[in-house]
Order: sequence, then C-alpha cells, then structure tokens
Amino acid sequence: MLAVLLFNAVDFSVVDNTGDSAGGRRFRKEIGDVNYTTKSLRAATAFTWRLFQQANKPSDRRSTPKISMVMENGDGVAYSSQGEIHFNAGYLLGVLGDVRREFTGVVYHKVVHSWQWNGAGQAPSGLVEEIADYVRMKEGYAASHWVGPGQGDRWVGPGL
Repeated sequence: MLAVLLFNAVDFSVVDNTGDSAGGRRFRKEIGDVNYTTKSLRAATAFTWRLFQQANKPSDRRSTPKISMVMENGDGVAYSSQGEIHFNAGYLLGVLGDVRREFTGVVYHKVVHSWQWNGAGQAPSGLVEEIADYVRMKEGYAASHWVGPGQGDRWVGPGL
C-alpha cells in the first residue's frame, strides 16, 4: 500500500509538440496517443523502483516529484534532465520493425536517469548509461541493434 501511495505522489505528464510532422504522425499512428506514453512512464518508474529495490524505500530513492515527456521535432533520439525527457519524433522515422517497442525501450532508459543516483555528477557517464541500458534490457526492451548473448567483443559499452 505504501508503494502505491508514493507512486501516486509522482506527477507524470506528456506533451506532444510535434504538430503535423512526419515523426509526429508516426508517433500518433503507431505508438498511440499521450495516454500510452504516460502509462509507459509509470510502468518504467515502477519497474525501476523494484529493480533498484526502492519500491518501499523512498529514503533511498532520488527525489523526483515529476517526470514529464515532451515529444518534439529535434535532433538525435532523446535527452533527459531533472525528470524532463525530450524525445525527437523524427527518430521514429528511421526505426525499422516494431516502432512501439523501440519507443518504449527509450522511455525506460530515460526514466531510469530520473531515478538513478550519479555520484553528484562524478560517476563515469558510461556507467550511468550502462545501468539505464541494463534496466531497459531487463524489462525486455533491448534495442534491435544490440548483440545477443555470446556475441560481441566486450562485456560493457564503449563508455567504460
């Protein structure tokens, strides 16, 4: 019950600023509306808390009263800062295969950054990114371009 009350204390919001762009149209057609994105933010938060063993330990959790996502037309894939995620809808145009799965994987990765500690900015960026990738993979949203078990030539990403 405590986890539910704490979970409800987090404000989740999504804004679609993509207008009639091709990426915005693909977002709305293949991923859904902002309701799916809000559900994904909530699910990613709950999963991250469980994986980090913080579901019932708010004192161990980074204080993040609000997680918001802004769908926009920009560069790259997505970036996040202080609980605000900016997702470039244009990225979706280059996704082959299941665009909803890839979108959800990126959402999980970015939500992790809202909850993870980073040593007051002193943790190696590669470590921070690999932890977010691990959470994404653990929930079953590994990116299609990631190598499978027994493949590849290193244990961790290039940042470490």
